[in-house]
Amino acid sequence: MWDLPEATMGHFLDGYAILLKFGLDGKNISFEKKFLESDAYKRAQSAKKPVVNEFGTRAFSDTSKSFFSRVVASLMPELSDNNYSTPFQFNSELFIGAESGAYRSLDPHSLSSLERHDAKKCFGCEGMTAHPLRDENGDLYNMAMSLSITALKMNIIKVPCGSTPGLKSTKDMMKKGKIICTLPNRRNGAVSSPHSFGMTKNYIIVAEHPYFISMSKVLSSLVKGTTIYDWFEWHPEDKSAFYIIEKTTGKLFKTEYISEKPFYFMHFINCYEESDQLIIDINCYDSPAVIESLNLSNLRQGETDLIDHPFACRYVLPLVDTRNVEVGVNLVTVKTNSRAVRFGDQIIVSPEVITEIKGAELPALNPKYYGKKYTYYYMAGTYNPSHFSHSICKINVDKKEIKIWKENEFNYPSEPLFIPNPNGNDEDDGVLISTVTDNRPEAQDFLIYLDAKTLTEIGRAYFANRIPRLHGIFLPTP
Repeated sequence: MWDLPEATMGHFLDGYAILLKFGLDGKNISFEKKFLESDAYKRAQSAKKPVVNEFGTRAFSDTSKSFFSRVVASLMPELSDNNYSTPFQFNSELFIGAESGAYRSLDPHSLSSLERHDAKKCFGCEGMTAHPLRDENGDLYNMAMSLSITALKMNIIKVPCGSTPGLKSTKDMMKKGKIICTLPNRRNGAVSSPHSFGMTKNYIIVAEHPYFISMSKVLSSLVKGTTIYDWFEWHPEDKSAFYIIEKTTGKLFKTEYISEKPFYFMHFINCYEESDQLIIDINCYDSPAVIESLNLSNLRQGETDLIDHPFACRYVLPLVDTRNVEVGVNLVTVKTNSRAVRFGDQIIVSPEVITEIKGAELPALNPKYYGKKYTYYYMAGTYNPSHFSHSICKINVDKKEIKIWKENEFNYPSEPLFIPNPNGNDEDDGVLISTVTDNRPEAQDFLIYLDAKTLTEIGRAYFANRIPRLHGIFLPTP
């Protein structure tokens, strides 16, 4: 929801989150739709305008708060709990997250919004990325930003799972969450805030694009009342960087990995370990122009052209100490065109481009292959005009082959969800599920099922309601 009685949101990502649930029982499909009862949403409903800063929308003064509370809020920006992005499971419970200051528990049956878990109270941090990750032990990892008057820092946090002795509830687990690593700042007075990160069996991988939150702009916003979007600065001269953190110890790998060319990104595709090297697949952009393209007024005027379309890249990080390798020699030994070459004290990395054709986002794959060597991933075409517009695609990373499902120019598929065949052996043996929005006035949106091997249609279900979706999760019946 972007429109309130006394205000309209400024950015696509600022709309108050709606939860969708499709129930599948083999014969029938049920559908439920409910607003996330975030504090930001409830306060906006009461005030008839946003009173907490969203990404591209400036907050109005909250007259329901005391004068003292408003003074305190003016001294430190309040981050929204409008978790529009990513549902995830932890300790058998359902949560929703985004680039926000809190997770929110959800009732998977009724979609009721339950307990709020604040990053500040649990981890001593202000905001977290939209895509937390769980390892094979069930432990939860995320990146979280520390924000104070004097410094900005990005940290890795770990939340132990229910198998840890003495932890009886998810609330107990969240309270036991802690920072295991704090990343260095490459730019004074600024920090990068990625949307996602990667994880293998032994390592956490952070890709730092040069799209920085400026401390001076955060402070000036206290006076000028700017939006969070206004805090960011693009510094392509800084290139992009990679950090490697050992999961068991939280130790930061000392080798400095810098990209040959800068890139912006939102989503890791996958990453894995092979022959003492980390293979990292990321959906990259040449710049963060995509963020500006999501300005709500532009979208409502039909302005959807994008200068920089996304394309998939493979980076390889050799696990080496720069003191022990030759200068100017490609250190990559796995089969790829990616390069990693020592220059001075740095390893300069350049990618192999997986998809020369651009314009797909929201990557998904067989969940059994997250953090492992894999062959296939799936994406949806972006809303911007491109080769992949109005489609769902399947990419073979080894052969660089692309399959496409596309029906017409009116359909906008969402992120595909891969449901593995429980009796299957092949990586691509499963079903893809995607919601599809049809922008014709009289047309109905639908839920589509595709064979993950061939992208042939298995079936679909039409709905009288609009069913837009960003990210989703499949919860099998117990």
